Amino acid sequence: MLDNREEESKMKRIVTGRTADGRDGIISSGSVDPVAAMPGSRNETRLCWSTTGAIVVPRDASEPMPEFTRAPQAPGDSRFLLLTFPPGSATPVHVTPTCDYVVIVIGELWLIMDDGDECRLEAGDSVVQNGTLHAWENRADGPCIIAAVMIGAETG
Repeated sequence: MLDNREEESKMKRIVTGRTADGRDGIISSGSVDPVAAMPGSRNETRLCWSTTGAIVVPRDASEPMPEFTRAPQAPGDSRFLLLTFPPGSATPVHVTPTCDYVVIVIGELWLIMDDGDECRLEAGDSVVQNGTLHAWENRADGPCIIAAVMIGAETG
C-alpha cells in the first residue's frame, strides 16, 4: 500500500476509443510514470500521449506512443505532458520547433523570455508558446504542475 505522499504523486491516464464490441468506451488506463527530464532541469516530466505524423484515432488498446524524445520532431507530431517543477527549480533557456499550449494546474511558475520579459503565472493561467526562446522558473515555496501539449510546427 502506498503512503499518502506516494499516492498523491501517482497520476493516471485514461484512453478512450472503440471497444472490441464496436462501442465507444475506455480502452486503456494506468499510471503515468515519470520519464527523463530536460538536461539541466530538476523538473519531473510525465508523457501522457504522443503521436507522429497524421493523428490516427486509436480503435483498440494499442499505444501510439513512439520512443520518448524531448519535443516533436516533425510538423504535426504531438506530445501531451505533465511537468512538476519543485520549489526553486528552473529550466535552461531553450526553444523547440513547436506550438505549445500550457496550463498551470497547481502552484505558480515564472515564464522568462529571451528579451528579458518575465511573467508570473498561477493555477488556471495559460500560455501559447510559439517556438520562442524561453525558460521556466519556480520561485515559490511549493511545487508547480503544468499540463502542456506540444505540436510540431514549421519554422521559418
